[in-house]
Amino acid sequence: MAERTVQVTPGVGAGGEAYEIIKVPNTLAAKAGGFRADRVDGREVAALIEKLAQGYPDLVRAEVAQLAPLWAKARSAEGDKRCEQELFRITHDLAGQSTTFGYPLVSAIAGSLRMLIEGGAARRERAYPAVAAHIAALTEVIRLGIKGDGGSAGKQILLSLHAAVVECLPR
Repeated sequence: MAERTVQVTPGVGAGGEAYEIIKVPNTLAAKAGGFRADRVDGREVAALIEKLAQGYPDLVRAEVAQLAPLWAKARSAEGDKRCEQELFRITHDLAGQSTTFGYPLVSAIAGSLRMLIEGGAARRERAYPAVAAHIAALTEVIRLGIKGDGGSAGKQILLSLHAAVVECLPR
């Protein structure tokens, strides 16, 4: 197990000024478990990503299907914080993973929705239409199986979502 304590060594410089040398443990090496990038075959990684990409639409469909019910609970009078956290988790994952699997439009929409959630949209009624528009857009993009950036339709979707976000900003 890697050493987890920070070591602080005080000293005095040539001009009489005090300083400290702080040695922070390298916990990343322990977490990597002997992994070394120079031992990875890029072709194997590409094949694995391709295999994962084949099942990605089903995974995304299941995740996106959870958004509307979670949003309804998060914005309710009781304001279920766990639902808000789950919304953030799903949108964070979609924003981070989707481009890797060929869905940058999903990534862009999810990233924008994540920022709304993170910004407290569940407690700002003015943001409700923007969140609903994002969820509807994700649902449609997945239903239609739109890969890539969606071309001109994708650009139009992102422009309309941007307008919805601007509309919910305080004036």
